Amino acid sequence: MSLVLQTIADLRHKYPATNMPTGDDIASTSVTSAANTTAANLQTFLTGCGTPSTNIVLLGETHGNAADTARANAALAAISAPVPTLSVNLVVFERGMAGTYATPTAAGVNVAREENLTQPNANANFWQGLSVAQRSIAVAGYLAACVSTGAQNTKNNILLFFGANHDDILPAFERAVGQSGSYYVLKQARHYNFVRSNG
Repeated sequence: MSLVLQTIADLRHKYPATNMPTGDDIASTSVTSAANTTAANLQTFLTGCGTPSTNIVLLGETHGNAADTARANAALAAISAPVPTLSVNLVVFERGMAGTYATPTAAGVNVAREENLTQPNANANFWQGLSVAQRSIAVAGYLAACVSTGAQNTKNNILLFFGANHDDILPAFERAVGQSGSYYVLKQARHYNFVRSNG
């Protein structure tokens, strides 16, 4: 976590935040959704979050579970529809998912893959040595860096495709923004939604 916090601070210095909120810190909200949650349910959740805010949905899955795969594909189809019915601006895939799920094609949707977040150029297999908890911290740090730099008067809708055992990304994100000097992120609404696996 200390390395992640330093990286966030370095990026925040390079890409300073603007339009920072003031006032008191706002407590985050967290919900756990049922495995049968649909893309329409996720859109309802995100629509209910105001602006500015940071809203993270972790679509938990058991790898190889047919129902989880179908649910993920339905969400990706909703994002990439000619008229998108699931509005997100960042999608992050767990490592090893490149051949499983199609990359979203909607305009304005950024895509990141865990392999790219934890794979230094000098050692292409570095990510293989990280524990599950360390991987979650690295992903949480990436998300914290994304939301703590640049304009702070926007709405961040983030969708994560990860194994359900990575639900620790959500509290790790909260710690990362709180301990990295990105205090202003805590002054705007933050909503977390962990969707259970069917497995």
